[in-house]
Amino acid sequence: MAKVIRVDRRLRTAAVFVLLALILEIVSLLWTSPYAFFLFIIGTGLLMLIGIVLFLYTFVVHSELPAGESDEEDSIADATRDRAASD
Repeated sequence: MAKVIRVDRRLRTAAVFVLLALILEIVSLLWTSPYAFFLFIIGTGLLMLIGIVLFLYTFVVHSELPAGESDEEDSIADATRDRAASD
């Protein structure tokens, strides 16, 4: 259960970074100054990169389960098979 909460929190954090990047892009597109280009390239690029890397890192780190621990779907399938075998 704690692992699911940790994954959920990391995914939300990644989504916040991407959302901030999109908001910053909108602001930089409405702003008519040469600095808007630098804000668009550097600011939004970094926020988007952080969000994407955190998103991918979350799935890479949590894709493998520790030894001896099965997936929830596997345990449901095992329980269904056990019930069918006992009937």
